[in-house]
Amino acid sequence: MFPITHGLSAPYDWHWMKGGAFGLLGLSITDALSLHLLERYLQPILPDAVRLQLKPAFELAAAKLAVQKASNPIGDWPGKVAVVNTGLTVIPAPIDAAALRVVQEALLASEQVEVDYLRPEADAPKVQALHPLGLVLCGPATYLVATAFRHVAPRLYAMHRVRAARRLHVPAKSPSGFSLQAYIDEGGLQFGDGRRIRFRAWISRQLGAVMADARLDADQQLEPAEGGYVLRATLPYSWKLRWWILSKSGDIEVLAPSELRTEIGKLLAAASKRYAD
Repeated sequence: MFPITHGLSAPYDWHWMKGGAFGLLGLSITDALSLHLLERYLQPILPDAVRLQLKPAFELAAAKLAVQKASNPIGDWPGKVAVVNTGLTVIPAPIDAAALRVVQEALLASEQVEVDYLRPEADAPKVQALHPLGLVLCGPATYLVATAFRHVAPRLYAMHRVRAARRLHVPAKSPSGFSLQAYIDEGGLQFGDGRRIRFRAWISRQLGAVMADARLDADQQLEPAEGGYVLRATLPYSWKLRWWILSKSGDIEVLAPSELRTEIGKLLAAASKRYAD
């Protein structure tokens, strides 16, 4: 339960393990559980320096839970809970560990960072100076939220596309009043253009039962209609919304706005043609 070890031959000289921390001796079972879950789910967004400092605590927490498992049900809790992405399970793209560490350090210090960023379908990475604003773990991918060049609006940069990173040791500029949580709440991770639309659609009874429990928006409304419901909600006009509609194509018909209805109709018509061919 404690990070102690001894020499290999008698007389055994018991001593504190390298990297051990005396402050952890009073670690409770609930503290151990919290640290273990933190290590399991939040490691990708922990600064590297913090992760290294917490390593002894993580190891001690795992050991304490293992010892306590037989006598305390909390010790077995990590084996009884999990976080699962509702989408299709995919293998995360590998992230360059050195580049991630540099980005984390620049973000922590509120400094600009220069990255070699490989855009989709590009032949070679492009050098860009970024003002980092936050790191977001979104499903299997980690994104850097940052501003670039003279643009004020934050953009998303997939960390697995960062081939190298260098700290510029120059203060980063943040948009006035920027809040990472507000950016996410307003649909920043929806991959849209920032617009919000008054969405209206017919949905089947089966999908309506799901939407009654998992609401798309706080002002969502469901009204009974022939064969199902009419769904109303204010949503970001985004790639994620289009993807969700297409994934429910047999149970939904977009009614408004007309721009979105036309776009979805064209995508479904093209898909139908491919299957017909």
